Amino acid sequence: MVIKDRKTLTLLGFINLVFIAFLLAGCILGQSSGRSASETISPSMTPTLTARPDITRVWPGPVENPATPIPSPFPGINLHDEVESIVLLGLDQDAPFTGRSDAIYLILYNRRTSMASVISIPPDLFVYIPGYTMQRINNAYPVGGIPLVKDTLEYNFGITPDHYLMVQMSDFPRLVDAVGGIDVVVIDDLTDPCHLAPGNVHMNGALAFCYAAHRRGDDDIDRNRRQLQVMRAFFLRLMVDGQIARLPGLYGEFKDTVKTDLTLFDLMADIPLAIQLADPQRIAYHQISWDEVTQWLMPGLAKSIVMLPNREALLILFQEVVVFIMTPAAYSDLAATLQFQLTQAAASSDILTNTQVPPILLTITATTTPTPSDVTITPTITSESPTSDYPYP
Repeated sequence: MVIKDRKTLTLLGFINLVFIAFLLAGCILGQSSGRSASETISPSMTPTLTARPDITRVWPGPVENPATPIPSPFPGINLHDEVESIVLLGLDQDAPFTGRSDAIYLILYNRRTSMASVISIPPDLFVYIPGYTMQRINNAYPVGGIPLVKDTLEYNFGITPDHYLMVQMSDFPRLVDAVGGIDVVVIDDLTDPCHLAPGNVHMNGALAFCYAAHRRGDDDIDRNRRQLQVMRAFFLRLMVDGQIARLPGLYGEFKDTVKTDLTLFDLMADIPLAIQLADPQRIAYHQISWDEVTQWLMPGLAKSIVMLPNREALLILFQEVVVFIMTPAAYSDLAATLQFQLTQAAASSDILTNTQVPPILLTITATTTPTPSDVTITPTITSESPTSDYPYP
């Protein structure tokens, strides 16, 4: 069944990941995968996935009758303390309106191993929004803001993000134009409406936005795949030739339209990590795709189609994510090349020297890391208190 587009062009995940490239500077280039970590690596360790007892959290009940039975909280993925996470949201409306988060990306990264994984979450995923009802996951933000987004991710995926970053739809074209455009291998025929035929295309901001944001019918999965293409192309363009040295200026230009709990000092301190993550073998992209969801026609006059999560498949997907970021990889020459380019760019400009930011430690040394067999992921049970009340009745 096919439903009409909610919007032909909406802001999607590529904007979030674009911002993280120069704001968090933490997820660059990467491996191409539908949910492909298992297709590209064969680590020897297996993380422990342990169901969280009901006593760990008292979740609020729904205020509206749910269209489907409310599932129990997702079995907890007990991450090692060294694993950090950030949720990236892209809103489909500009301020002063409160838009839906029609782009949701969850990033897990490990500073010790210099490994990261990006998980693309389709906005039509039908989940329990704690204290509200069963609804598309992109409704969590307009209903309860960032606190409810974090709780929704914890309830349905077992992970509470440490940080957040949220952007609006009008920023992405300007970002692409700011770095001189990007090169993308177009797979789909998008002559209508983007005037794009298959092939290698150099895109300006408007064209890249159309390619990544256009949605045909109810195919969120296909759209997410194109977003990942654009994101990888932007990361490659941003990291080469020392363009990351422009971070303070870009931050100043876009800070009024970005909401985050990360400061410029935080972001500048993460540039050495970003250089390591520029190595394609150090970051994997995962997409919650047709293997992890089932389409369902909602009752009522609207006849909307949503995606119901397959929890067993999601457990496997998140297991792959954890294994990847906990498994050390060999260092490559690419980081040294990017380090040299950044040093040259910083030395030839006053961007960094005349800006009150923390110093960038460009010297990257390989440290001894345990082999996969030495790494353990220990399940823990912690008592958590409920979050503050949500801003709805």
